[in-house]
Amino acid sequence: MKARFFKQAFADTPLLAIAMISLTAIITHGLMIPRLGYYYDDWYMLWSGASRAAESLIPLFSMDR
Repeated sequence: MKARFFKQAFADTPLLAIAMISLTAIITHGLMIPRLGYYYDDWYMLWSGASRAAESLIPLFSMDR
């Protein structure tokens, strides 16, 4: 009975399925966002921008790495 309800609910409104998938993604991955910090490859960009202004960031991204 419950399976038939969910099958019919998802078939009639695809927005419900999209909302459920989005909610699951936010719950599983979004809870860890406050724990993210700076990684090793972020520090040289922060130092370059702080010490030599924003114009120094353009050469960092102009070449292919």
